[in-house]
Amino acid sequence: MKRQITLTIIISFFVITGFSHAQSYTMRVNYGAGDIWKNHEYSRWDLKQDIIELESFQHKVDRFIIATERQQVIRARRIKSDIIDLMHKEIRDTRYKIRAAKQELRYEHNSGLRNKRNRGHAYGKRNSGSGIKKRDYIDDRRDLKRLNNRLNRQIEIAFKLENLFLDRSHKYWKQARKHERLMSRFEETLHADIDQSRSELREDRFRN
Repeated sequence: MKRQITLTIIISFFVITGFSHAQSYTMRVNYGAGDIWKNHEYSRWDLKQDIIELESFQHKVDRFIIATERQQVIRARRIKSDIIDLMHKEIRDTRYKIRAAKQELRYEHNSGLRNKRNRGHAYGKRNSGSGIKKRDYIDDRRDLKRLNNRLNRQIEIAFKLENLFLDRSHKYWKQARKHERLMSRFEETLHADIDQSRSELREDRFRN
């Protein structure tokens, strides 16, 4: 009997925990023009994750620089491989954010079309918010453009780094500095991503 009660408590705990966990990250909202996934709580969590990933990237780069300064070529190559893996993960994250941004733009576009069709009904009330919605749409298009530009830069930097040699030749120090510059350029895209996420959170609070 005691085992049964214990098992019931454990199962209940995982069900409640799983439900709370899911609610913390995503909330499905049906706007009539297609379902989109949008939750400000998820955005705050995502921002924290971006900061953690930036710090992890910086730590790897620091280790790479130490290895190259000590001329530990094999160790430096191994760390470089880890850094490239992190770059590809960030590229996947940027692609995901682009898909989410496009989905939100489609919703706002469809919402605008519905407003135009209903323009003859309660015009004054609806028109008071039309300017805000238009600004939101313009801001979201700007954010999407920034994401696309960032994605292109990240892909370009990762490609160059992957194809850059690091060996014990007379060009060793020149190669090492090129590696560092590319890693620094990629790090700049991570800072830009965090800055944009913070800006979007401020805009979301203003909208609400």
